[in-house]
Amino acid sequence: GSISSFGVFATGIYSEGDNAVIDISGSLVMLGADSPGIVSAGAAATIGNSGTLVMLGADSPGIVSAGAAAVIDNDRFIGTSGDFADGIFSWGDAATIGNLGSIETSGAGAYGINSFGPAAVIGNLDFIRTTGRDAIGIGSAGVDVTIANLGFIGTRGDFADGIFSGGDAATIGNLGSIETSG
Repeated sequence: GSISSFGVFATGIYSEGDNAVIDISGSLVMLGADSPGIVSAGAAATIGNSGTLVMLGADSPGIVSAGAAAVIDNDRFIGTSGDFADGIFSWGDAATIGNLGSIETSGAGAYGINSFGPAAVIGNLDFIRTTGRDAIGIGSAGVDVTIANLGFIGTRGDFADGIFSGGDAATIGNLGSIETSG
C-alpha cells in the first residue's frame, strides 16, 4: 500500500502504545515541514521498513522512536530533503538500529542515523549518504553506545562527520568505508 500527505505537521504513521509492531513494505511520502514518516512513542517498538520512505520538508525525519528498547530496521530506502530531517531519529534508551538498505539525506543537520539514548546499538551494513552542514552519517549522544559500520558512509558538508559519538564509553568499529568532504 501507500501513504502520502501534502501538509505541515502531519505524520504518516503514529503509535503511542508499548510493544507496537510497524512494518512498511509499500511507499510513504510526506510533502511538508514537520511531517515525519513514522513516529513510535511507546517502549519496545519494532519498526521495519522494506519499502520506500520519502520526506520532503524541514524537520521531517523518516523514522522517529521515543521509547526504550526499540528495534528499528531499514532494509530498503529512506530519503529526506530538508534541514534537520534525519533518516532515523531515536532518543529512547537501549535502541537497536540497523541499516541494511539505503539512507540519503539532504539538508543542514540532517543525520543519516541520529541516536540520543544510552546503550544504543547502531549498525550500518549498506549505504548512508548525507549532504549538508552538520549532516552527520551516524551520530550518537548517549553513553555506552556501540556503533559499527560494515558498509558505506559518505558525507558532504562542513562539520559533517562520518561517525560522531558524544557520550562516554562508546565502542566504534569501521570495517567498511567512510568518505567525508567539506
